[in-house]
Amino acid sequence: MALVDATADGIAPGMLGALASVLQIQVDRDLRPRWGIGASVGAVMRGARPPGSSWPLWMVDDVQEAEGVHFAARGVPAAVVQVDARWTATASHELLEMLGDPWRRRFLTARSIDPAAGGRLVHYLVEIADPCEAFGYMINGVQVSDFVTPTFYGGGRGPFDLLDRISRPLEIPPGGSISWVDPHDRRWYRKGPDGQIVTGAPARRAPHATADRDAALAGVP
Repeated sequence: MALVDATADGIAPGMLGALASVLQIQVDRDLRPRWGIGASVGAVMRGARPPGSSWPLWMVDDVQEAEGVHFAARGVPAAVVQVDARWTATASHELLEMLGDPWRRRFLTARSIDPAAGGRLVHYLVEIADPCEAFGYMINGVQVSDFVTPTFYGGGRGPFDLLDRISRPLEIPPGGSISWVDPHDRRWYRKGPDGQIVTGAPARRAPHATADRDAALAGVP
């Protein structure tokens, strides 16, 4: 994972390297034992290009309609992060989700949280920082993002997120979100930060489920 400064004025000297060190601690100490996922995290000197084998996280001045987003460009996972007051937590959020679902198409099956579904099985899009994105913690004085554990999706006991703020599987606290496809009607559903469940368009056989979800729920209040 390569953190790249693509801002107009440049990030303060040393800040990007310090964040890379913090994110390495988060991956090694917090993420790997729970998800079995690892990565090397480094910072790229301003003006240099990330190594060809790396997954870049571009630090930019503005990201439209979000503070950060991850995607796959020409088969390589990547992300953009808006440098603002919360940029270290956003970078952590996007890095965690890139590692949890690099190709944006991973689902886990569990009971629906929609009361109208009667407890039938649905397919949850794996975005490990979204359900608890209102929560964060400090590593060496730097703010990073909370994330859910595999037991969040069912099949075990807690903790269901790193900070143990979630009390049961598939609980979405205020400020968090989760998306799923219901095989009954093949539609996308989402429980958002306000706690409301909304229904979107039918899922398609898109190469990236996240993009399909975003299109299916575009304009849904």
